[in-house]
Amino acid sequence: MIENLVIGEIQEKNWRDVEWLYFNGFSEIFRDRIKKNFKYVKSHKFIVAKIGENVVGFGSYCFGRDDLDLSTHSFSEIIAVHNNDKDRINMRLGDYVSGIGYSGEISAELYDNDATRYLCGKILADIIISGRDFYLTDMVVSPYFQRRGIGKRLAEERIKIAQETGSKIAYVSCIEGRYSLAVYEKLGFSPVIRLKPGYPDGSAAIRLIKIL
Repeated sequence: MIENLVIGEIQEKNWRDVEWLYFNGFSEIFRDRIKKNFKYVKSHKFIVAKIGENVVGFGSYCFGRDDLDLSTHSFSEIIAVHNNDKDRINMRLGDYVSGIGYSGEISAELYDNDATRYLCGKILADIIISGRDFYLTDMVVSPYFQRRGIGKRLAEERIKIAQETGSKIAYVSCIEGRYSLAVYEKLGFSPVIRLKPGYPDGSAAIRLIKIL
């Protein structure tokens, strides 16, 4: 743990550092779509991890719309995979796949049957209907400061924001095989769907959910 680490909202002067971190963290994944993706990601809300004036990591997030379209959309994805409804899976994942720049065939499978069985129960449906949903989008830590608890702090701070703003459920998608997946699992997120291939480089995406 780094004692002099400060987590706070992004400032205008931090964008150059955040852009460098984003490109360094995702260029291999998104390839020639990296610039377009970053432009889109900038529409989200950001927090940054700083040591002095140096930005060493960032985390972004967004809320579902007030009409709960995103909540019901995400929940429908889980139900479709749970029921092996391939037509519905393709319909529900269409926007997501287009957004990450993948144009080939994509399939989805349950990552954890027990977790999905629980999360697809009535309690999850009630939470989605009654509360605002929260999406943890991107997180990158400088390669010079990884494995020192910064990613965990960035995740914890965004979960805190979700709770303070009345969100009832949080979603995150991780790249399979990356350390962030373990970080979110330790913080109580349950992996429920595996999308393959979920990214332009062929990596699988793991969708996780946490009831707040």
